[in-house]
Amino acid sequence: MAKKPAVSVILASYNHARFVERALKSVLNQTIKDFEIIIVDDGSTDGTPEIIEKINDSRIRLIKLKENRAVHPRNLALGFAQGKYIAFQNSDDEWLETKLEKQLEIFEKNKSLSACFTSVKIINENGQEQTETWAKDIFRSENHSQIEWLRHFFDYGNCLAIASAVVRKNAIIKLGSFRESLVQLSDYDLWIRLAGLGNFFVTSEQLTKIRIIGNTNFSAPSGEASRRSKFEFAEVLGRYLEKPVSKYLRKIFSDIIISNNSSELINIVSLIKYAWKIKTPYHRLFANSSFGKLIDDRKKRNKIVKVFGSDIILQYIHNKSTIEYSLQTTI
Repeated sequence: MAKKPAVSVILASYNHARFVERALKSVLNQTIKDFEIIIVDDGSTDGTPEIIEKINDSRIRLIKLKENRAVHPRNLALGFAQGKYIAFQNSDDEWLETKLEKQLEIFEKNKSLSACFTSVKIINENGQEQTETWAKDIFRSENHSQIEWLRHFFDYGNCLAIASAVVRKNAIIKLGSFRESLVQLSDYDLWIRLAGLGNFFVTSEQLTKIRIIGNTNFSAPSGEASRRSKFEFAEVLGRYLEKPVSKYLRKIFSDIIISNNSSELINIVSLIKYAWKIKTPYHRLFANSSFGKLIDDRKKRNKIVKVFGSDIILQYIHNKSTIEYSLQTTI
């Protein structure tokens, strides 16, 4: 039986003929060599897979999809992954050569980690660092406790780059991989669930280079992407009402959920009231959707009104009337 690699590198590619060779070679040039690379090309039409095929290395496995978006590339690759750890790379980003080595050292020293990230450097199409870009303040390198991460993700959203991530494979298997209905925020959704399983660590070294080219990146704040993100953000916040995150609600929102004796229902309603106060369109969408499902159950509605009064129903009705206008704002 062949020895399984320490790391499975999953590289999703699509129409990055200009950059994919640099992205792939930055993986092949890692100081550790015990890894496999599973590349899923999502129906590229610019010759990207042909460039990949010219790179001869036995650790590379290329899967070429005929149609774009027919399947989820990263989930498909996860089905073939043999490594103890999973690293994600994009076809236009780059790694420094010690990235995997340093992240694996961190994992081996801390068994409670479910994921490890690196600080990032933003580069342009020529590989030069750029400081004036819409993405300059998104990615952060501060470390937090498990509970602090979960609170940050709820209040502010994602700040971690998927191309910098290494995660334990057994953690992803336990969670069920990426949520396939999410177009913009599937990584954010995964981080929340992984944070429910264990701690994160972000190394301060800029071991990952994220390429940003104007507003051409799929995650760039265009009108379409922004609107998709708002709805998906609201969906992702629903993870806080599910395992493995829901068991930490009292700790995450200790300033919101005061009583240690309150029921799960009352804790959820307290969180919904907090989301209404934040007043972003996505927090309101999450709150309204979650509250509506609760009051569809007559017994739950009666309990909610008994604790919070009937004014909470009026608040729900009012907030539903403001959502359409709020969706015109930017994230």
